[in-house]
Amino acid sequence: GTPEIAIVGKGAGVIREELARAYIPFAVIQFSEAENERHPLISEKRAGQEALIYLCRDYRCLNPVMTSGELVHQIEAESRTKSPPAQ
Repeated sequence: GTPEIAIVGKGAGVIREELARAYIPFAVIQFSEAENERHPLISEKRAGQEALIYLCRDYRCLNPVMTSGELVHQIEAESRTKSPPAQ
């Protein structure tokens, strides 16, 4: 499925800008500095003093991380586990 990235909390906009410079093809990104129940991807995620970044697929999310670098590592690790074996 498509990578769905939810960013919630203080500094969410800054993290979103960092991710805009990263290559994450086909990603859907929603972000908010405050709690937001209107958008399904970020609803039920609590805003705090520091932003949390969730990597989700089909609205199922991994444990959140706090930096864009950690998110990129999550995506890379996930893609390695889904890659077909080398021949």
